[in-house]
Amino acid sequence: MIQHLERQVGKGSQRRLVPRGLWVFLFMMVPTVASADPNAEYSSLFGDEEKKVLATSFTKDDAVFAAKLLSRAADLKDAPDLQRLVLQRAVELGQKDADGLATAIEAAKQIIAGAKGAEKLDWRGKLVDLYAAQYKRATGAKRAEAGEFLLGILQKEADDLASDAKYADAVKRLNEARDIARSIRSARVDEFVTAAKDLQAKQQTAEKYDRMRQKLDQNGGDVAHLEQLILGYLLEVGETETAKKLAAGHPDKAWEKMVSKPPALFDELAEGECLEVANWYRQMADKLAGVARVNSLERSVQCYDVYLRKHVKQDAERLKAVSQYDETSRALLSSPGSATAKLILWNQRNSQDRDRGTTTVNVVVTRADKVVWRRDNIKLYWSADEDLPTTVMVPNIRGEKLRIEVTGWVNMGGGLTEVQLLQNGKNTIGGAKVTASGALVATTGPSCLTDGILNSNVHTKGYWLLPNKTAGWAEIELSGSRP
Repeated sequence: MIQHLERQVGKGSQRRLVPRGLWVFLFMMVPTVASADPNAEYSSLFGDEEKKVLATSFTKDDAVFAAKLLSRAADLKDAPDLQRLVLQRAVELGQKDADGLATAIEAAKQIIAGAKGAEKLDWRGKLVDLYAAQYKRATGAKRAEAGEFLLGILQKEADDLASDAKYADAVKRLNEARDIARSIRSARVDEFVTAAKDLQAKQQTAEKYDRMRQKLDQNGGDVAHLEQLILGYLLEVGETETAKKLAAGHPDKAWEKMVSKPPALFDELAEGECLEVANWYRQMADKLAGVARVNSLERSVQCYDVYLRKHVKQDAERLKAVSQYDETSRALLSSPGSATAKLILWNQRNSQDRDRGTTTVNVVVTRADKVVWRRDNIKLYWSADEDLPTTVMVPNIRGEKLRIEVTGWVNMGGGLTEVQLLQNGKNTIGGAKVTASGALVATTGPSCLTDGILNSNVHTKGYWLLPNKTAGWAEIELSGSRP
């Protein structure tokens, strides 16, 4: 099932994770230092017992001896070279038997913790090999643990391959992850199935635009065809660099200017540029359909939001931008095929005390501990008289955790009453598990963020408070929700 698993040990390079036979360690000689020879010390401490173990044809005793070595390694912190050798032997002997794989994995993890550079990468590859062996040979919880580890590896490989436009290889990784997920009854099966379908569709779209580009290069074309290509690569395929090259040939230099400002740089734009980019994407959306229209509207909404955060004056320009933001948001939510969600952050005022609230947050979506989307410095509405909501548009992405980072607060400290994620009008995170960096008191813990209470009317009940004048975070498990 996992014969063709591969890992990336550097950008553009790969190696086989699971050879057709289990990898075998070469005996790694530790450099001799003047004060002691770790090989001699190892032989003195464990040599006789190891000879007896190696003399048998059974592997169970190898696993038992490996476990002993692992336990003794903890007592060798002041002899790092000897400790390293003991851990290496624990890996080599433990991997011989299914019962010793857990020992080998733990020993490899300890080696990785002290390794650096290329050696660290090599040991990470060996750790993956060990987990692959455990997945094939173990049962029950150990097999499930190994499977979950491999799912993370395959997901990362698929993401890296997709970012390099190697869609076919990325789909293979996702399909393999799907099979592993099914075999261990993971809740992520549908996630991998959907991701593979999305990539296949993206591959077909990329191939379509590649053919159009070849035709344009060979036969030429009008401006309309050039614009179709630019917007296709920019908003459907996601190949910004290709879109930039094409935009450089557009007779209207505004196209090159707009395409050269990706969402990652929106926060760095000046007020006037923000409004210019937001208006441009809104205008482009009127020419588009499907995914391209949705992505264009999302970028427009995001840039309007940046403008409104930068333009603090309460004047006609701001009022006009608010109207444009609202109109574009409605267009986005009503667009066919849009999976855009509304993230609603309900502020709090600490009941009758009215001395706490949140002014700014960062919102981060992660998958396999990797950031897949984020927006920083989001300003929240706050009032001493009522608990106000702030709505954030969240794009069509998949994540495992939603992290709210509180970076600014009112008076004594920050906090929130509730966090909602509305998809098709339904809150998908009600009752979800929440962890946090801290809480002022036990009754204002992070679980209050998904309990359904949308106000802080009752003192210290139904809302989350951070410790006094302290930045912090709350992390919500999405459990398959999109994002």
